Amino acid sequence: MNLREDPFVTRGLASGCFDDDGVATQARDVVKDGVLQGYFLGVYSARKLGMKSTQRRRNANLILAPGRATSPACCASSAPASSSPS
Repeated sequence: MNLREDPFVTRGLASGCFDDDGVATQARDVVKDGVLQGYFLGVYSARKLGMKSTQRRRNANLILAPGRATSPACCASSAPASSSPS
């Protein structure tokens, strides 16, 4: 599974050149081939954690796409079947 944040989607509800803190935005992978690549951190949180700001926005244009190892079975619901009382 891949999850990409793209602030430059044409007419996207969360598109913009700057985030809520005034930091320039850029497209980035949040999850790539099922592996977490980064967090959503604003300037304050990033500073407290000793990390870099990751263009925190109230809303985000998130794009979900299958990864190279994604099979249709892994995307099926994993909820257990409900059993009827006897």
